[in-house]
This record gives sequence, C-alpha cells and structure tokens, in this order.
Amino acid sequence: MGILSMPAIFAAIFIMVVLCFACLVMMIRVKGIGMRLTFLGAAMVLLVVMAVFSITEFQMQSMEKPEKKPVQEETKDKKTPSQLAHSYGSVELKIDEATIPKNEDKLRQPEKLDLETGNKSTASPQKQQEIRRVGRHLGAIEQELFDKLVKLDAQKQEISSAQASGLLDNYDSLLKISQIKLQQAKLIELAMQEKLKVLDEAVELTEDEKAKDRERVQQRMQAAQQKQQEYNQVISEITANPEVFHKL
Repeated sequence: MGILSMPAIFAAIFIMVVLCFACLVMMIRVKGIGMRLTFLGAAMVLLVVMAVFSITEFQMQSMEKPEKKPVQEETKDKKTPSQLAHSYGSVELKIDEATIPKNEDKLRQPEKLDLETGNKSTASPQKQQEIRRVGRHLGAIEQELFDKLVKLDAQKQEISSAQASGLLDNYDSLLKISQIKLQQAKLIELAMQEKLKVLDEAVELTEDEKAKDRERVQQRMQAAQQKQQEYNQVISEITANPEVFHKL
C-alpha cells in the first residue's frame, strides 16, 4: 500500500526535478571534465530514482482504489414499478397478462391422441370402427374446447387494448385477464374429464389400447388444475394489494 498521499508524491517528484535541473546547471557552469561528469551522474541518478519512485507510488495508489463495479451490477437490485409488479409476492405477475404459463401452448393445443388419429392398421374392422368413433368423439370435445378458448382470448385482447388506450388501469386489466385465464384452465379441466369419461365408456377397446391416451389426458388435466392454483394465487395477490397495481 502507498505510504504517501497524492500531494506528497507530486511534491517529492517536484523536488527531484528541481535537484536534477540544478545538477544540470552546475554541470554546465563548472570547469573540469571530472566535475561535469559528477554532476551529470547525479542528474542521471535523480532521474532514475524519480522514475522508479513515480511508477511505484502510482501503482500502489491504483491498487488501493476499490474496483468500480459495472453499472449493471450496481443497479441490478433497483427495480422499476413494472419490475416490482413482476416479482410481487410469491407469484410472477405480468402487467399485461398476469401469469403466462410456460407450457400454455401444449396445454391448449396438444398433439392429437392416438385414438383421434385412428391409425390402427393392425386392428380388426370392427375394432377400427370403434377407434374411429371414439376418435371423432374426442376430437369433437377438443374442437369445442378450442372454440371456447378462442372466444376468451378475444376478450383478453379487448382488455389489453382497453388498458393500452387508457380505458382500464393496470389493476383492472390484471384482474380481469387473470380471471379469464382461470376460466380457461377450468374449461380445459372439464374437457379432459369428459375425454376420460369417453375412454372409460369405450368398453370394446382394451386398457392397453387406451392407456397411453388416458395418461396424456390425465397429465393435461393435472396441468390445468395446477394453473388454476396459480391463477387463484395471482388473483389473491392482486385483490389483496390494489394500491400497488393501481400505481403501475
């Protein structure tokens, strides 16, 4: 660590410069090669000492200065009002759409079930006919669900547009959209329950033939139930803290 302050360092350098200049002046004024070499040597020594001293002290001074952290790190904990809304409570909130599930696409528009495709080339004609019947029933349930979800999507879009134009504040927009998402999750759960009932009533199909589709339907139903819990929690957060969201 440096033992001198910056003013002291500059003062010491100034003194050495003056002494060096004095040695050079004396070298010019004195007579005799011996004396001139003596003053020249003294000037050279002072120059070397001054250089070493300056470099050493400035390095020590720079080591003592605390490293400046990037601005991004210093401000990472400072949140804007919108960021506060995103992390408020234990549930992630979005100003425009409340909670957006990561697996929403798969939850709403999954791949077709095996029975819906009717692809059972090894089955008997009677079995294939039953497979097609069950598949059409499952497909009809899915189409009805999709139509309902699309209508609710249109309502969400209207709310977002009203919020963007200033007709609704963030609190009302968040609350209404969260309630619609909760309704959509409930519709998905009900549709999956209906699909399970169709599979249960398809007595001409073996359990092995229905097992894979049953598992996929159950997983989707459980995902919808999980989303209902999340949306209920979001709605509770919003309604319990209206002043926070009105200010956003």
